[in-house]
Amino acid sequence: MSEIKFHSRRATVDDLPALRGLWQTAMLPAHDIEKHLTEFQLVEGLDGRLMGALGFQIIGKDARIYYETYTHPDTEALVKPQLWNRLKVMASNGGVHRVWTQEKSEFWSECGFVPITADDAERLPGPFKGGVGAWKLLALRDEAAERRIEEEIGLFQAAHEDDQSRLLWQTKLIKWSAAIVAALFCSVLIYYTLKVLVNLPKFK
Repeated sequence: MSEIKFHSRRATVDDLPALRGLWQTAMLPAHDIEKHLTEFQLVEGLDGRLMGALGFQIIGKDARIYYETYTHPDTEALVKPQLWNRLKVMASNGGVHRVWTQEKSEFWSECGFVPITADDAERLPGPFKGGVGAWKLLALRDEAAERRIEEEIGLFQAAHEDDQSRLLWQTKLIKWSAAIVAALFCSVLIYYTLKVLVNLPKFK
């Protein structure tokens, strides 16, 4: 099995016949799953034979892995790491922060998925709810750390804006002071110029 060559890709309508057979063998609701065909990622051999598939739904910053099925247990162990690498790339490109699953395979626990807490359950997106089995969650990003960074950036920006406002006020003050000094200088110059002109001797 280790010499089998395969690749992963998104499912298309052309894959429906093979997928129906896979879902029916696994006793999954094939008719309902078909409505979400484009959410399924599959693995196939170089000869085009389907080796496994799973659903990967993204809603906002959340994603879920669901209805994974494989043609053989040995095949599952072989292709699942590649599928997971593909999902991680998709999650990164989609800005996903959390990945949820009800799949029972130990593989997902080894990837870092942990049972959800009561607080986690409140964050579970509505469209994900339902299904069978306990939820597990993998946080792809440390949201608490990101919030702290955002707060620090906000404080820095606020301080920067205060500095800019203070600098702008100081610049205006300097301009006003310069204008007042210039006006006084001009007034004095005009006064003494007029005084000199008035006191000039009159020539006949």
